[in-house]
Amino acid sequence: MSIMINRHELPEQNIHFYPRDNHPEGSQACLTRSEVGAFAIKPDLLDRLTWWHQGECLDISSIAGMEVRGDLGQGVLFVKIPQNWLEYHAADWDPPSR
Repeated sequence: MSIMINRHELPEQNIHFYPRDNHPEGSQACLTRSEVGAFAIKPDLLDRLTWWHQGECLDISSIAGMEVRGDLGQGVLFVKIPQNWLEYHAADWDPPSR
């Protein structure tokens, strides 16, 4: 799947979906530490992130305001993160993490 973070496309990744322990009828995208590293999240927030599925997947609720939605038909995982959690961003600049 391609990952679209705040309208910016990242390269295709293999994204796994797992059922959450507290909601076994649904599933959630597993965003790994490597994938999250490409999001250019501010370093002070990185230290506070929590993980699930034996520590492999980002607990999305650990980033206030973050939303993740998969569109299997388009092969895209849409990720929205409030700009205040991200490093500086401009249309013609990619952070070193990317």
